[in-house]
Order: sequence, then structure tokens, then C-alpha cells
Amino acid sequence: MELEILDHIFGCNTKNWTPFASLWVGLGTALSGETDLSGEPSGSNYARVATSQGDWENAAAGSLENATSIVFPEASGSWGTIDYFGLFRSDAGGSLVAWGSLTASKAIGDGDTPKFVEGALSVLLT
Repeated sequence: MELEILDHIFGCNTKNWTPFASLWVGLGTALSGETDLSGEPSGSNYARVATSQGDWENAAAGSLENATSIVFPEASGSWGTIDYFGLFRSDAGGSLVAWGSLTASKAIGDGDTPKFVEGALSVLLT
């Protein structure tokens, strides 16, 4: 993915790359390299949250943030202790486009409704 972004930025794009219509935000307990968000919850009403271009601020100083709150469904059981978020190209499976670690781990239990308020998710291209 990084190579496609660099090609796009520097005009070497041979794939006619266009912005994704949607990105899905997922949660996880671990990260395996740069390509796999491990420990993504399953069951207990967990689902990735779809976002569109309007849900993100325009990039500035090499990063961008979410412009709207990203709210997950209410957990109907334990999702474990979440340490990471990931941005995916689909609601299940799909390529991991970007990821980040949370500033503090969060145990998600029955009745919790995880959310990222406006500006809480920051994506930085380094």
C-alpha cells in the first residue's frame, strides 16, 4: 500500500488509483507486522464501522484526523482489551490500509459502546 501511495504522490501512478469510497475502522488486541491487525473481536455484536471521505478532515502537516465521531455497536459481551485500531478496505477481511496504537488500552465489556470522538484518530504518513 505504501508504494501505491508514493506512486500516486509522485505522479508515477500506473494504476489510475482513486480514493477509496469507504474505509472501515476496526479494533484489535495485537498487531502482526504492518499487514495484520490481530485479535480483532468476533461475535458479541462486534462490527467494523464504515467511514466515507466526509468523515475525515483534509490532510495537513502530513496527517489527517477523523472529522466525525466513529461509534461502534454496543458490545453484548467481552471484546477483550483493545490496543490498536485499523483502517480496512472492507467490512470483513480486506486489506489493512493503515493502523495505529491507542494512547491507552481499553477493555471492552458487555454494554460498552466504543467510540472515537472527532479528532481522536490521527493518521500520519511518515
